[in-house]
Amino acid sequence: MTNIILIGFKNSGKTAIGKLLAKKLNKNFIDTDDIIIQEYKLKNNILLNCREILQKHGEAYFRDLEKKSIAGLDHINNTQNDIIATGGGCVLYPENVDHLKKIGKLIYLAISYQTLKDRIFQQNVLPSYLDPIQPKKSLKIIYDQLKTIFDQIADLKISTENKSASKIAEELITFIL
Repeated sequence: MTNIILIGFKNSGKTAIGKLLAKKLNKNFIDTDDIIIQEYKLKNNILLNCREILQKHGEAYFRDLEKKSIAGLDHINNTQNDIIATGGGCVLYPENVDHLKKIGKLIYLAISYQTLKDRIFQQNVLPSYLDPIQPKKSLKIIYDQLKTIFDQIADLKISTENKSASKIAEELITFIL
């Protein structure tokens, strides 16, 4: 087995499924968002979540932290067998994709636009990357852009539509073992 790297949209279940998969396989779980948060805290002596970092410093600053968190996975070799969850937008940068492909297999947890829209707009606070004037239109643009990238780079695509995290983890186990 090699490292399993979960990619997909925000709210596609990467963290929940990753944790469950790691537990079932007795593997380490790494979330690049957690790395970003911890690195930010070390550097700035304040604990902010990814959304707060993005709001406070802007997308360019956040994406730079994200690139560093992915590059910081250098200590992981491609036979370490970790389960890694990534931020949805990390694939926008080819260097991130190249690095992730060197250390593992990219598994795309696919959700439909409708499911993504429902999940995002059920939240009290919309993601900061959405246009506040036309959030649904901007979500559709982002969805189409990222879906194309996910489809192109994934080593495996698994639909998460109408499936529990446990069912998805079981499907992943059958593919990776």
